[in-house]
Amino acid sequence: MVQGNPMMSAAQRSILQPQPQPQPQPQPQPQPQPQPQPQPQPQLPQHQQNAAMARGMIEEIQKRIETLRNQSIDLEKKRNALIQDPASKMNPAAAQQIKACCEEIQKRKMLIQQMLLQIQKLQEGINATMSTMLTQQAQQQEQEQTQQQQSAMQQQQPQRPQLPHHRQSQNASTARTTARIEEIQKLIQMQRDQVVDVEKKRNVLSRDLAAKMNPIMALQYKSYSEDIRKRRMLIQRMSLDIQELQDSINADPVIQQRRRPTPQEEEEGGQVVEHIKRDAMSRLNNMRAYSVPDIQRFEFNALLEQVYKCAQEMEPNLPRFACFWKPDAIRHVVTMILATQHQKQQLASPHPRYTLEVNTLRTMLKHFQAALEQYNNLTAVLYPELSQNQPQNQQLPSGPPLQSMYPSQQSPSQRPAMNAEQKPDISVPSGLAGLQGMDPARLNEFMKSASVPAQELRTRGIPEVAIKWIESHRPILQRHIQQQQEYRAGIGAGMNADAQRPASNLSQSPLNAGAQQGASQLSPSQRPAISADQKPDLSASNGLIDLPGMVPHD
Repeated sequence: MVQGNPMMSAAQRSILQPQPQPQPQPQPQPQPQPQPQPQPQPQLPQHQQNAAMARGMIEEIQKRIETLRNQSIDLEKKRNALIQDPASKMNPAAAQQIKACCEEIQKRKMLIQQMLLQIQKLQEGINATMSTMLTQQAQQQEQEQTQQQQSAMQQQQPQRPQLPHHRQSQNASTARTTARIEEIQKLIQMQRDQVVDVEKKRNVLSRDLAAKMNPIMALQYKSYSEDIRKRRMLIQRMSLDIQELQDSINADPVIQQRRRPTPQEEEEGGQVVEHIKRDAMSRLNNMRAYSVPDIQRFEFNALLEQVYKCAQEMEPNLPRFACFWKPDAIRHVVTMILATQHQKQQLASPHPRYTLEVNTLRTMLKHFQAALEQYNNLTAVLYPELSQNQPQNQQLPSGPPLQSMYPSQQSPSQRPAMNAEQKPDISVPSGLAGLQGMDPARLNEFMKSASVPAQELRTRGIPEVAIKWIESHRPILQRHIQQQQEYRAGIGAGMNADAQRPASNLSQSPLNAGAQQGASQLSPSQRPAISADQKPDLSASNGLIDLPGMVPHD
C-alpha cells in the first residue's frame, strides 16, 4: 500500500489518485431544419410574357435553320462528288441521284427562307411590344412627375383665405329641387319611350300600301303624328322646367348670410379679395391683344368709360361683396375690375394696346350693372341708415339695360316702330346737343349712311325718322368720317398729332364727349332697371365672362 508522503504537495497527490471516468454527455439531437419555401416568382406583365415566348421561338427556329444548312452542305458535297465521277455520266441511276440532291437542296433553301421571314415577323412583334412597354413606362413616369409637381405646388401655394359662408352645404330646399329634377327626368324618359313606340306604329302604316288608300288608316296615321308632336312639345317644356330648376339652385349670389357682416368677417373678406387680386394680376400680361377697327373706337371708348366708372365704384366695396357672394362671383368681378384698369393703362401708354373687345365690354357692363343693383338692394335692406343719409344722386348707378343701348343688331325691317317718346328730337340744331344719349352702335350705322343721299336711303328702306336725323347731323358726321379717313391715310394737317396721340384721347373727341355727357346726366332713378331675365347669373362661373389670358385657377 502506498503511503502518502507528507512532503507531497496537494497537486502531486491528486495526480496519484485514480481519476473518475467522465460520464458521456448526451449528444443533442439535431433539429430538423425547415425546408425553405420556394419564393413565388413575380408574374411578368402579359406583354413581357409574349416577348419572352417570341424570343424562345426565334431560338428554336434558328437551330432548325442551322440544321437545314448543314444538311444542304452535305447534299451539295454528295452532288458534286457524283458530278465529278466519270462513271456516273453513263449511269442513269447516278443521274437520278444528282437530280434528287438538287431537289432536296432547293427544298431546304425555300424552307430556310420561310423560317427567316417567320423570325422577322416575330422580331417585329417583339419590337412593337417593347415600344408599347416603353411608352407605358414613360407615361407612368410623366404622370408621377406631374403628381409630384402638383403636390409641390400645392405645398408652396399659400392657403387661400375662406369665409365661413363659402363652405356651402346642401339644404333642404336644394334637396327638394334635386328630387323634383329627377322626377321630371323620369317623366321625360317615359315620354320618349312612348314617342318611339308611336313612331314604330306610324312607320308600319307608312310602309303599308293598302293603308294609303284607306281613309281610316289615313286618320290613324294623322293621329299618330299629332300624338308624337304633342309628346315632343311636352318633353321640351319639361326640359325647360329642369333648366329653370337647375338655375334656381345657384341663382342667388347672396348666399346663406342675410345679416350684417361683423368687422372680423369684413377683414377676412378683404383678405380674400387681396388674394384673388394677387392671383389675377400675375396673369394681366398674358391677355391677348386685339385690333379694334377705327369705326368701332368711338363705341369702344364710350363703353370703356362706363365700365371703368362702374369698376371704380365697385372696388372700395369688394371686402363687403366678399361677405355675401360666392367665391366664383368674387373672382370674376375682381378679374373684370383689374382687366378694365389694365386696359385703361394700356390706352394711356405711348404705345396703345387693346386687350378687350367691344362685345366683351358690353358683357362686362351688363354684369357690373347687375352686381351694383344687387349690392344696392342688399345694402338698402341691411344698412337702411346709409340709404336714408345718402343723397339720391350719389347712389351706385345701375345704368341703362344692354338691350336698349345696343339695338343695332337687327335690320331696319325687323326693328319695331319708334313711338313718340323714342323718336329723336329733330328740332334740336345739328351739333353736339343732338348726339347726347345716342347709343354708339346706332351712331356707327348712321355714320355709314352720312355720305348717302336721302333718296337712296329711302330706297334702302331706312325709316323716315332716321333719314331726318341723318340730314340734320350730316355735317358733323361727315366731318368725323373725314378725320378718320385722314388718320388712316396719313395725310392732312393733323396727321402727326393724330399719329402721336394715344388711343385713349379719342374719348375726348366732341362726339365721345357728347355721348358721355348725355349718359352721365341720367340719374339712377331715371335709368331703367334691369329686368330679371337680363340679370346675369353671378353665382357660377358660366354666368360671367372669362377674359382671354385671365382665366382664373382654383
